[in-house]
Amino acid sequence: MTLLFWADQDFTTVAVLDARQWEQLNILDPYGVPTVTDFPPYIALLPANWSENQLGMLPAESEADPALVKEVQAAGAVWSETFYRGFDAIIGHEFGHAAARVYGINPPLHWFDEFLATYFEIAFIRHRHPEREFPVQTFFAINRGYSHHFTSLDDFESHYPLSDSSPNNYGWYQAMFEQRIEQVYAQQGVGFLTKALTLFPKTRSDRKLSNAEVLAKLEGICPGFIKWAKSLESTPGSK
Repeated sequence: MTLLFWADQDFTTVAVLDARQWEQLNILDPYGVPTVTDFPPYIALLPANWSENQLGMLPAESEADPALVKEVQAAGAVWSETFYRGFDAIIGHEFGHAAARVYGINPPLHWFDEFLATYFEIAFIRHRHPEREFPVQTFFAINRGYSHHFTSLDDFESHYPLSDSSPNNYGWYQAMFEQRIEQVYAQQGVGFLTKALTLFPKTRSDRKLSNAEVLAKLEGICPGFIKWAKSLESTPGSK
């Protein structure tokens, strides 16, 4: 809990911007997609309104996974609002990037950087905002149904950032990271982040590591990473 408290206290600056203000800042991320500044003091940037970028990512309720739709209905929730509440919680992922940097973890690959950010997000929600857990899980479940031509971790690295060229494929990857995070978190909780720090501290000099090397290191602190990565490679792609 110490780690979560520390993160909560250090990352509380949020700027809520409309489309005009967003454009004036020359932000690379399109309006509607939460982001965070790269250097301290970290400022999280949130859109004041839902945008076309978000609206285009919501599948119609009639075209979505029927089992998932039933889960939302059983919870007494509205399909679109559940999605957008989960989408808004992406800001927790952005704070997670900042938290990992300040905590001292130096992720050697893009996919693990994204994995860590969502890990911080999930941990924070579990401990501080459990009411957000259902919409966030629903959001990731919807993402698992997105089109995904690329599936392996090597694909993710070589085509990064997929968020620009193929946002749906990028969303699919984020959902795959979340699935593995749920498994790891169930076993180790926030303790995994401490172990990750020992593996990849800021002081390390071997920034250029292969996927195989990173996976081998992670396997040593939490078995299952190699099997998970191979399952991604065998996932059929879609157009």
